[in-house]
Amino acid sequence: MIKFLASPDDVVAIKIDQTVDAEQLKSITNRIDDRLAEHETIAMYLDLRGLERFTLAAILDDLRYSLKHIGDLSRIRRVALVTRARWIDVIASWENRVLPSIDIRVFDPEDRRSALDWASESLEMPAPSLRRITTDKDAVRAFALTGPLRSSDIRLLADDLDAAYARHGTIRLLMRVEHYGLRPSVFTQDIVKMKLRALQHVKAYALVGGPSWMAGVASLLDPLMSMEVRHFGLDDENDAWEWLGAAPVGESAGVVA
Repeated sequence: MIKFLASPDDVVAIKIDQTVDAEQLKSITNRIDDRLAEHETIAMYLDLRGLERFTLAAILDDLRYSLKHIGDLSRIRRVALVTRARWIDVIASWENRVLPSIDIRVFDPEDRRSALDWASESLEMPAPSLRRITTDKDAVRAFALTGPLRSSDIRLLADDLDAAYARHGTIRLLMRVEHYGLRPSVFTQDIVKMKLRALQHVKAYALVGGPSWMAGVASLLDPLMSMEVRHFGLDDENDAWEWLGAAPVGESAGVVA
């Protein structure tokens, strides 16, 4: 049995007793979807003191939901678990390593008030990992990747590029990689669609910096793709701009279309 508890609007607070079946799990995932539709990020409070087991159907449904919504997992910033069950503590520790964007903490039952308070604290949005580089030609788009790429960065980048495609049809693109890293949550349909659109609209792509293996990948892909792809070292960025036929004007945090 599950019971939804009073909490701030961006917190999904639930008390779970005994067995959780597929129907009950569906009501939980529906509540999560509702909150994500209204808020960029949410937190969760789960009182698991009475939890005995999940049915097999519930476990399978949970797996299907997680795979379908993997792109939204980074939007769940904080999870408070109230339990004395050590096996849940072990699972939480493992998930903290697999999903570093989610802060998962386990609280003893007598600290459940502190758990809800912690889950309800204001969620600080992470700084964008993409910086927009303004160029002297609107049909040349440029960005700098300065941290782990998150799903929110992907959405902003896709919006910026789509607006440029609408204005120009085809564009040239520069990506300076100052820091390379991917959150598990970025592997979504959105990034696949963005790459497919890029194949249609980007005629030249300059990749600047990044791990050494990126140069080999760029050389391998260049003859196989309709767009020209070239890799440049960070010290050779001026050559990349010359190849694209543009120059940088300034940089701004985040991506603005």
